[in-house]
Amino acid sequence: TMSANNIYTGLFKKTSYLTYNFAGGETIIPSSCFYECATLSNITLPDTIQEIQDNAFGKCKKLTSIIIPSSVNLVTMYLMIMWRAIL
Repeated sequence: TMSANNIYTGLFKKTSYLTYNFAGGETIIPSSCFYECATLSNITLPDTIQEIQDNAFGKCKKLTSIIIPSSVNLVTMYLMIMWRAIL
């Protein structure tokens, strides 16, 4: 499990965390933030998230659960490219 106060593009790219706990107050999941996190299995986005950018969870092959709150008002086209098991 990992958490960070400031998340940015590619922050967790290719890491091996199973879950991620948000520190609180984040409003955007940046592009490729969790890209190719091979072991990330589930994630719950906090109610403060308003936008999820391109490939935020791209190629997270073991991601089986993602909870997106109603506060999210923008999800880009390639949010979960190659994450077909869930879709």
